[in-house]
Amino acid sequence: MRNAPQRLGALPWLRLTNVHNTSSKEADETATVTAVADAELVASHAMQIHFDATFTFSWNDRNHVLRICVESLDTEVYHGTFALCQGQLVHDAHVHFPFFHLPAPVMDAKLEQALAQITDAIVGHDSLRSTLLALPDARADDLWTVLRVAPGLFGTFPNVTIVGMHEEENGDVIVVVVDVAVFSWMRLCVRATLVFTYDDGTRTVDVSTRSCTWGTFKASVHVRTSDDHRCLVSFGACFVPVLPLSYVFSTATLDFTPQLERELLRAADVKRTKAHAFLDAFEPLVLQPLLHSASMATALRFKDVATHLERMMRHTCTGGKSYRALLLRTTVSVLGGAVGERLLHGVGWALEAMQAAALVWDDIMDHSETRRGKPCWYRVVGNAHAINDGVMLYSIAYRLLEHHLRDRPRTLQKALRETVDTVMQSCLGQHIDVVSENDMDVVSEERYGAIVQCKTAMYTFYHPLALAILLCDREGESELLQNASVLTVTLGRLFQEADDYLDLYGDPARTGKGVGTDVKDGKLTWMIAHALANADAAQAEELRVLYGSDGGVARVSEIFDALGIQEEYERRQRTMRNTCLRDACVLLKPIVHIVIAELTRRQA
Repeated sequence: MRNAPQRLGALPWLRLTNVHNTSSKEADETATVTAVADAELVASHAMQIHFDATFTFSWNDRNHVLRICVESLDTEVYHGTFALCQGQLVHDAHVHFPFFHLPAPVMDAKLEQALAQITDAIVGHDSLRSTLLALPDARADDLWTVLRVAPGLFGTFPNVTIVGMHEEENGDVIVVVVDVAVFSWMRLCVRATLVFTYDDGTRTVDVSTRSCTWGTFKASVHVRTSDDHRCLVSFGACFVPVLPLSYVFSTATLDFTPQLERELLRAADVKRTKAHAFLDAFEPLVLQPLLHSASMATALRFKDVATHLERMMRHTCTGGKSYRALLLRTTVSVLGGAVGERLLHGVGWALEAMQAAALVWDDIMDHSETRRGKPCWYRVVGNAHAINDGVMLYSIAYRLLEHHLRDRPRTLQKALRETVDTVMQSCLGQHIDVVSENDMDVVSEERYGAIVQCKTAMYTFYHPLALAILLCDREGESELLQNASVLTVTLGRLFQEADDYLDLYGDPARTGKGVGTDVKDGKLTWMIAHALANADAAQAEELRVLYGSDGGVARVSEIFDALGIQEEYERRQRTMRNTCLRDACVLLKPIVHIVIAELTRRQA
């Protein structure tokens, strides 16, 4: 026991350095000698683990007691007491060895109980037992969309980095290979190659490890619809670690509740992950620097000017969904970019300021009354002030980009170029949108497509994706930007056509708008373009007269139904989803899955 450091240091997998002794006295006046040593542990070759720790040995020679404490990163990993009592060695120890700390979801009681059932079985090696999950409230298509995003989700965890990801052709199935590195608080780095094999025809995904320093993992999920229209999922998984243990995860019945769906989307960082931290950054990263800016001091020394600026910023920039900022964060996370929180928040708020400017002007043009549950800004301060404030918001967006990217001049130059192009395209799209209102002579699918491509596709999808790609500064940047420009045209149309459809057929309690607002305003939508192209002479004449009037919503809806608009909507949405997934490169495909999953949730 007295030679414990030397004995432990002689082990091939443990190296002790900087051993030094101190002495003290216990309360009973017995002397205690303490040796402290820095250690590097190299576990078995098969596991390939390294971590640094501090060993503390304390001997009480009078009572023949040895205490050993092992700490790593200021956290106690092991505390043991060895005592000689009547010739017998008595050992008592506490071990705390949590390798992985993943974000814990907020669970309700039902979900927590269901997940607790997952770890109820331990069986022999290489077992894979399948359990049937009955999900009566789910649609198989929706669940399969969520499962298709699985490879990219690993990159959303703070301690996981996607080192590489690519697809391999294998007959009728899609094979996605993901190389990940997992870092824990003990400076461990676990490398693994995960293989996801997707069969879209049978809705089956098999997951396995091609290489892993900890062991092997296998899982299989099969999604199908029963005869009574319930969503059925066959699920089984098995982990065989280097140690002789195998855990099989199993559960009985799990209801696919809205809460569970929210948690699945939350893992993708689409909706609320890090949202509070982003909102909290508004004051220190956006508002206060503006109010104390030296270049604006001449104007801001007047209290009424400073008060107006602060009031305008709070009214126009907050209260929304921050979708573009969250898409920026999600893309950076999936691409594995080493981007700090402050930079992400700063660029995210630049996107939100640009969006706020566009909404201020859009509300004036559309004579809107409310925005984000508040009166539109022009109704608070008047048209003249609101127009000027919109220009100010655009200037603030550029200022934020310049400030937060000042240490990355190359990225700043590219980001400003993308931003200028986005603004120009959006203005052109807005012009086409405005001049097309209540003009049945210019209605066409081609004109509608130009509006969507210039407006929704650019500032809702392409701009956040482009800035995220630039922030990551990874190899193949040009190819990623080119692929993003292609994908976002279809994503923009997928989003806007759903928005048009929900305006007439959605639940007002969920959309926050009245039924048929676009019809009353004479907006150019895909539905009126499709209807006029397929209507007979009588129907077309009715549409020309009624579209754009307050009293025409019901009859327009009837004509749309007769022309099969609802069936056409389902067909178009399905086609565009498949087009996006087909055209996405392997690095951006997880983003497409995440966006589609979010749009599906939004439209439900």
